[in-house]
Amino acid sequence: MFILKDGQGNAGPRPGNRSLLLFGLGFLFLLAAVPGFPLSQETDPFYLKWLESGEAAYLARDYRQAVSYLEIAVFGLARDKDLQARGYVFLALSRTALGFKDRAAADLSAADGLVGRDGLRSMNLPEAARMRLDAFLASAPASKAPPETPTAAVTAETGTVPPPPPSEILPSGDRTEATPLPPAETPSTEDLRRAMEANPREPRSYYELSRLNRRAGKTEEAREILETLLARNPAEIRAYLEIGRLDYEKDDFKAAMKALEKFISLSAGVFVEERFRDEGRALLLLSASRRGEARKTARLLEESEELFRPERFAKLTLDPADLERLRRLQRTSAG
Repeated sequence: MFILKDGQGNAGPRPGNRSLLLFGLGFLFLLAAVPGFPLSQETDPFYLKWLESGEAAYLARDYRQAVSYLEIAVFGLARDKDLQARGYVFLALSRTALGFKDRAAADLSAADGLVGRDGLRSMNLPEAARMRLDAFLASAPASKAPPETPTAAVTAETGTVPPPPPSEILPSGDRTEATPLPPAETPSTEDLRRAMEANPREPRSYYELSRLNRRAGKTEEAREILETLLARNPAEIRAYLEIGRLDYEKDDFKAAMKALEKFISLSAGVFVEERFRDEGRALLLLSASRRGEARKTARLLEESEELFRPERFAKLTLDPADLERLRRLQRTSAG
């Protein structure tokens, strides 16, 4: 019988549970490093949830949140090329809206490499996303190679792929700070209404319910919810921004300007997040321009120089067409 011995010739301790566990973990990591080794053939529903939430965030025009969700989704869906390609498509559209055109082109190339142009053209997408993707494809060269997928590393507890490094638009710091929390289940309209009644001055449930109605095309209901919030909590001035956004989206630029000017005026003396101030100023500038108020547009452009700094412009969650309108206004002003 073979006996393990220590350096003094004595019988050494036998491998315990810890040694076996370490050996097992090492074996798993070795398997993960082997290209194409089928650790699991099923799509992990955990990453499907990230993909669904990324799409929902894109459609809600929350492009920064969409990118943070979709980066994790495409990494974890590496074994399903159709779903991974879909994730790359929404990443490309989100980054285009944020102004990261080079990264967006790389994402589109990755999707193209996975399913080809025919696969992209036949992909089932919401109408607005389909139109933007078709426009993107018309101006982008075809990809001849699939994207490189990072080597999978399997965790001992779940056997799933950990999230990738954060992108350039996420906050700096360690992984805990940079990785968003897994998306929670979307609360129902009934849950949100109960929350509004239980805590009538807390704005989050109002904004969420208004957003859901806006996405469903129920703009009047969305507006009524915001007006209810203002009646119950007049200090919640961000509601004027969201009302102005609703008016702008239905091309009522006069009403939009009225709400947005009130938001900007009231926010001058209180703390309001910079991104909300920038959204309000951008929408006001667009409203004045599209209403044909040349003098006011010129004055607003002069006052909005900081808005066009790349790091601030990238945070705007406006429609890509409106972002392009802003760029044209800036170029015209500079010329």
